[in-house]
Amino acid sequence: MKAKRCFFLILGLLLAVCGSVSAAPVPLDYGDENNWALAEQEEQKERAADVFLIAPTVSSKDKKESGNEDAEDEEWRRAVKNALAGQLGLFKETAACFAPYYRQATLAAYKASAQKKEECLKLAYLDVRAAFYQYLLQNPQRPFILAGAGQGGEMVVRLLKERSIGRNKKLRRRLIAAYASGCCLSAEEAKNDKGLKLAAGELDNDCLVIFTTEAPATEESPLLPKGRRTVAVNPLNWQQDGTPATRQQNLGACIFDGEGKLLREEKHFTGAYIDRERGTVKVPYVDPGEYRVSYLPAGVYAPYDWQFCFRNLQKNVKDRTTAYLERQKKS
Repeated sequence: MKAKRCFFLILGLLLAVCGSVSAAPVPLDYGDENNWALAEQEEQKERAADVFLIAPTVSSKDKKESGNEDAEDEEWRRAVKNALAGQLGLFKETAACFAPYYRQATLAAYKASAQKKEECLKLAYLDVRAAFYQYLLQNPQRPFILAGAGQGGEMVVRLLKERSIGRNKKLRRRLIAAYASGCCLSAEEAKNDKGLKLAAGELDNDCLVIFTTEAPATEESPLLPKGRRTVAVNPLNWQQDGTPATRQQNLGACIFDGEGKLLREEKHFTGAYIDRERGTVKVPYVDPGEYRVSYLPAGVYAPYDWQFCFRNLQKNVKDRTTAYLERQKKS
């Protein structure tokens, strides 16, 4: 009897282990072209570089209470394409775009417990990481840009933190730059992680441009609680300190609607400076009520980060890519 009881106990443990292994999440199959929102192979013939573009958070119509989006949902996929449409203008003159669908953490997941939120972000990153490796597998030599806003920006930072990417010298030689907005990064993280090298100017390569914008009066936000500080690169003058950029340095804001259609363009839209206490990029001359989104407090402009300095970023993508290609010719 004891031997039989021992056998069933061991069998139960084995089944539990096997069950947990089988339940472990697996990434989407990025060898399947249907799991890519954009994969501009034809455009590679005309453009010397690529951009791996990670979509921002897009809500599905059913307003999921928690967890991750269903990457097969057609309505959600259309919303992702709309969100990407407004961003493509930053890169289309310079780089062919590759943008995966991935099981994003929902807006509700961001409001859940820290543990739940991290579980959802880990699943999202599982997909992003797999998509990036599939991109590298298919494009083993081309120079590339990493880019993402909001949750997409968080995914860019996670990619650079991954040792096999951030500390891969051969791979980093192909990185023109990484652009991440609507997310935060502490000075300690930036200092201690070699993969998170901030841009030191407007033409250096293998670097990270990170920032999130706020109204001057904003003292706390869901992205950055009061008392914490992020690092940033000012997207109007490419400085890391508090040196202010004037409105005249703003080449043009481009404001898009929910379908990625350009509503208007405004030159000299706003200046910008990095706040000494919070490290966020403060933008005066902007009406907090006009640029408020339902899920963020007034004065937190994360969804508009790229739009407020669109022409500056567009030019910088082109300039950094040109500088990269010139350096490659000389090496």
